[in-house]
Amino acid sequence: MAIHPLLPGIEVAICVNNEPLREYDDEDSWTGTTRNAVGFETKTITKYIESVADQEFGIKFVLDNHYQLTSPFLVFYTNIDGENFGGAAFDDRKTHTPWVIHQEGVKKGGKGKTPVYLLPFKFTKIETTLNQNAMRTLEDDKKTMSKTGKISIEVFRCSGGASFDRDSNVPKLGLDPDSKLHEKSLKGEPKYHGASFGDARVVSSENKARTYTELDGSDSPILRFVFKYRSNKALKELLIIERLPEPEEAAAPAEAPPEVPPAVDLEHLNDNQRRKVEDFVRNLTEGGPSTQPKKVKRERDGEKSPLQLKKKLKTAEEVEIVDLTGD
Repeated sequence: MAIHPLLPGIEVAICVNNEPLREYDDEDSWTGTTRNAVGFETKTITKYIESVADQEFGIKFVLDNHYQLTSPFLVFYTNIDGENFGGAAFDDRKTHTPWVIHQEGVKKGGKGKTPVYLLPFKFTKIETTLNQNAMRTLEDDKKTMSKTGKISIEVFRCSGGASFDRDSNVPKLGLDPDSKLHEKSLKGEPKYHGASFGDARVVSSENKARTYTELDGSDSPILRFVFKYRSNKALKELLIIERLPEPEEAAAPAEAPPEVPPAVDLEHLNDNQRRKVEDFVRNLTEGGPSTQPKKVKRERDGEKSPLQLKKKLKTAEEVEIVDLTGD
């Protein structure tokens, strides 16, 4: 859970199945204080969390006795991807701590006899394309994506007003299901998830709200929580979480050495077998049959070939010299 060290007792967490998501720090994660135009200081804490597409999420607000209320109400306002979705309010009449409120989504309906529906928050995958037709809405998509990927909760000291039936209209959240953004709208940022509503379900609670007045001004929250939600892939690209090394290919198993035939057991030979072995060894060591290649026997002079006889006759002939010069 996110807690600002300078303002303990106020905690916020993004939850899936009522379990807080793990929070990550980075150089962009920041814990400090900002000052608005009139000099009011707002303490801010920023964390990264991992989102999974099509997974519903909720927000958990906790107030314990480490924080002493200095106003009739302490109100949490939720903003997801630039849209406001109510939040939670703690009042000074409660005596038990910690005080916990869950926000799972937005309520709709409830006027007259109509049922109240809950539209749960969920993470959703952002579809992109390189199709030139998507360039027509590029500028609008860039504005949308600049707000996408961030859940912000601001905490105000407030006084309360009258309660009223909540409007059945709810702000739009997320892109149209069938729409695709051009890659250029991301501006090189690794954003692969946005937020939208899950399937509506009927709830038994009333759909009422209450007006509040911010005692320090509408732009002067005492505390701001910022959760940057990113997919596992994006967190790795941002080096928020470590990339696991690629698995090495398994080395080919070494060839097994050739089997050595078992030694000959000479102790259990009978007399006949022992004699044959002795004769074989003696034949090897005392010059048995030669293994050298046989030489070709030359023919004797008395058995010359016709070609050799012809050569011999030719060399034996006398050569007659004829003188062609005159006297």
